[in-house]
Amino acid sequence: MLSKLRIRKKEEEFKKLMVDAMEKLRTKDQKEFIVDCLESYFVEHIKKSQGTSAVDDYFVDRCKFTMEHGDTFKAREVMQRVVAHTENTKPEIASALAASYESQKVYTEAYRYYFKSCNQVKIVECLEQIMLEGYPSEYDLFYARAAVDMLSRQSEVARTEYIIQKGKDKCGATPILDLIEFFTMFLRAGNSQMLKKMCVEDYAQVLKRDPELEGKLDKICEKAFGEGFKPANPMQAMLANMMGGKK
Repeated sequence: MLSKLRIRKKEEEFKKLMVDAMEKLRTKDQKEFIVDCLESYFVEHIKKSQGTSAVDDYFVDRCKFTMEHGDTFKAREVMQRVVAHTENTKPEIASALAASYESQKVYTEAYRYYFKSCNQVKIVECLEQIMLEGYPSEYDLFYARAAVDMLSRQSEVARTEYIIQKGKDKCGATPILDLIEFFTMFLRAGNSQMLKKMCVEDYAQVLKRDPELEGKLDKICEKAFGEGFKPANPMQAMLANMMGGKK
């Protein structure tokens, strides 16, 4: 017990020293060295700790400080590694990285990391900048894809519904947005029969507009109900039956 207290005290002392050192570097405008401090702590402490237990509020604060006061490009490189290693344990880190990209209008990267932080408001804001490079007739697809990505990555129905509503505010009630809205509604209700009927019959032609989107929805359906709505490939079904029939 005593040894644990001593270790904890040393850790607290080290953390204070690091805060003081980074603050002194800030006052001297030593941006690259600020990033070096965070990177050293990340490599020597975070990566060597078991799991993600060391990814605490202190580390989040140091990451935010580094993004604000460190060398921007060098800090982004380190932060990308941090987000990947920590498995997004603290979404605030991804959010700080996203904000850095957004401040310089690098909207594709900002969109990517806001997704990791599950910030649906910022996702839509960045999306609406990205889609300006496309055709207005395709705007509803941008929202639909974002909504499905949110649903498949996070199983976040409320956040998905927010994105759908923003799409309808911008584009109106288009068939593809109606489809995603109904899909989300039936998924929430656990109504696999209506969900499959909608995808296979009612909105089959709409789904052909984006085969990749159809594939993602099918996987979400399979994860939720044990099977997707897409009919099995005849050859795959035959092989499966042959293999299953062997004694």
